Amino acid sequence: MATTQLPLWRRLLQQLSEERLSLIAGQMRVNRIVLLRWREGITAPDEEYQRQLLTLPDKAGT
Repeated sequence: MATTQLPLWRRLLQQLSEERLSLIAGQMRVNRIVLLRWREGITAPDEEYQRQLLTLPDKAGT
């Protein structure tokens, strides 16, 4: 019986704590929610994700 293996990026994200994910998100200028969702294998945006994107401060000027 063949086992399905998770993609490498997802396995790596699963090994990180939420604190580390937050730090990475800050460095990448990516929403922490996105990384948490990727870690769980959820790649399609949902309503909560869309709402949070709309409320993110603009970091382009910093």
